[in-house]
Amino acid sequence: MTHDDPGSWRIACELFLHDPALTGSEEGVQVFGTTLTLRPDQMDAVAAFLSRPLNSVTGGIIALDTGLGKTIVALAVVAVMRVIELNVAVIRNKYLPGCVGIGRNQHCPSGNPFGIQCPCVVNSLSAAIASRIRPAPTLILTPANVVSQFAKQASRYLCEKVNLPGTPPGEAPRVVQFVDVYDTKVGATLTSNSLLKDSIIMRLFKGTPPHYIIPRTGGLQLVGGMPGPGTYQLLYTNEQKIRMRQSHPLIVASSNPNAISDTAIVSRALAATLPIEVKARKKPGELVIPWAISPRLLVVDESHMYKNPDTKLWTLVQSLCSQAYPVLTMALTATPVSVSLHDSLRAVLRVILPAADVTSFLESAKIVDSVIRGRTPQNEEEVFRYVSATEICRDILSRLMTIRRAGDSFHGKAIYPPVHADRKIIRCSASSLSNRAIQDTERLARDAVGRLERELEETRPFLSDQQKSTVVLARCGLDKDFNRSLWYAQFPGILRLSQDLASDPASWLNSDALPNRITDPQVLAEYFSGKRDIDLIMRDCEKLSHLEKILTQAANDSSYETHPPKTSPVRKHVAVFAAVPGEAAIVAAYLQRHHSSNWNVVLVKSLAKGTAAQTVLESFPDIPFDEALRKPTVIVGTTGTMGTGLDTLSRCSYGILFRIPYKEADRYQAFGRVFRYGQRFPVKWFELLSGGYGEAAIDERHIRRVSGFADVLEGGSAAA
Repeated sequence: MTHDDPGSWRIACELFLHDPALTGSEEGVQVFGTTLTLRPDQMDAVAAFLSRPLNSVTGGIIALDTGLGKTIVALAVVAVMRVIELNVAVIRNKYLPGCVGIGRNQHCPSGNPFGIQCPCVVNSLSAAIASRIRPAPTLILTPANVVSQFAKQASRYLCEKVNLPGTPPGEAPRVVQFVDVYDTKVGATLTSNSLLKDSIIMRLFKGTPPHYIIPRTGGLQLVGGMPGPGTYQLLYTNEQKIRMRQSHPLIVASSNPNAISDTAIVSRALAATLPIEVKARKKPGELVIPWAISPRLLVVDESHMYKNPDTKLWTLVQSLCSQAYPVLTMALTATPVSVSLHDSLRAVLRVILPAADVTSFLESAKIVDSVIRGRTPQNEEEVFRYVSATEICRDILSRLMTIRRAGDSFHGKAIYPPVHADRKIIRCSASSLSNRAIQDTERLARDAVGRLERELEETRPFLSDQQKSTVVLARCGLDKDFNRSLWYAQFPGILRLSQDLASDPASWLNSDALPNRITDPQVLAEYFSGKRDIDLIMRDCEKLSHLEKILTQAANDSSYETHPPKTSPVRKHVAVFAAVPGEAAIVAAYLQRHHSSNWNVVLVKSLAKGTAAQTVLESFPDIPFDEALRKPTVIVGTTGTMGTGLDTLSRCSYGILFRIPYKEADRYQAFGRVFRYGQRFPVKWFELLSGGYGEAAIDERHIRRVSGFADVLEGGSAAA
């Protein structure tokens, strides 16, 4: 996993024709048909993923820290597979003298003209890939708010056309299509109700659809097809194969479970209606395949968001992976484990590992989870079981997971650019709260915990006290009283409002009355005025005083760029992460009223729509910029909205976590959006914890989980 493996690096260097001594972040290679250079650690991740089928693993988990280039690794895998496909075609067309076939030569007599090891070399990884590659598309499933961003990055990284090596002397270079990227979010097909005529799948594949029959007895059958466990087998015709060899299709679609159904827009866009031949007295009909695609590579982005193997997403993945031909499955995530080792990985492992290994891992993961939740082993036998379970989980994950952190080195050289991160947790006191607020906050939080503890005592008496505490905190996220206590601890001024507002702040702060995206100062002023006056809400808010001090610090920050160095100091942008939308609206409204003369304040509550994402992009002027003409930006949003896929936050060098979320994964994802590859200034990161019981309890839970999971994932080196 995280540990450098000389054997894996040797295989990567052979594949990429690279000097093993060159391991620095700027000593990588540029793959044929791409526009950017792969870092050595990314080269290692690509080669490790492509070699896993040799060890009975049909995929892997790319768990690079936020900003280390998971997307580029996935696209580099696409590129390498496409390059090998073109290389094989050139060999078979005898354009490369001396390359007599796949795996037939000790060394490539043509000098590896595609820039990676030629598949003609015996026992090479390229030859192994070539032996199993087939003409089929790549399918990327990513959260709805980053579909277009992923597609645009793919279009920038992967060339549309390339000049084919091996052109005979005197002839013009042969230009071939490399990769065609399809963004399903902006495609015209998504606004069409047509199931067949305008579907993306039919634009991609012009051949005759597979031939199905309904026999006199039994179920649906595919004529000439290969038997398999799926309900249908989509086998491409020769015409379709020729088309996909001419240009590899890469389809980017939403992984939102609500969009994956027979009636969903995306499903219609990728659907096909296939005719069925009638036999005997069976009634004529048609077969509608919601996802009429058999990919050779399937990528699930932000896989940590979908833990339940019974969701529509994983049902789709399992269906696609049950086709006649094997599918390589890649899961991308910066936080592979959160809440539970067992629950975090059970879905993805079922489509990657053999069944016996899945069972072994899940049984061991339950033992590890029980200790992380607080159950201390009581005797030597239980200690031995825990140690054995940890080793089993670590061994299995080492076969399929590549995990790297921003502070890691790769074979002795730093991965991350030389940018410093200063992280600070500011724990607010309860002294600024009124007596009533203190009593209400503590009573509500502790009453909620006590109520849930009593419930657990009746339903799950076998749990230890520490286990009960962890389970209770997990359930407190849904408890009305516990959440109300968090509102009061942060904004004691809410208790000064009228009873109807003070008694249930979430009902109006997180309601639809607040628009999805508030950037108009007038809208903010109108909503937080009168009986909801923002100054009254913010009275006695200790977090606000810290927030304003940080803004003052940012406004006076004269730090120079460190990557690349030597430019004049400029003002710094600030990102503020809240836990829930209403909390973000409060912060943005106050900043708009009192700090808009010095800051461009932007509140983003949803990035699911392209217009909202574009607003974020437009909110950041280029760095450096003319200070006499423009103001720096302070952007406010939730960890859920801005902690996933929003790469432009690397333009902020100050980050403020206004309240820690329930999930530790959201907490660390938010930090990774600011401290990431592409950051040019030293990073200042602040986490504000309110006084009282609630946030302190959540923080303690995060610390215990991260430490326990790191023992499995990274040999005890907890991720910060």
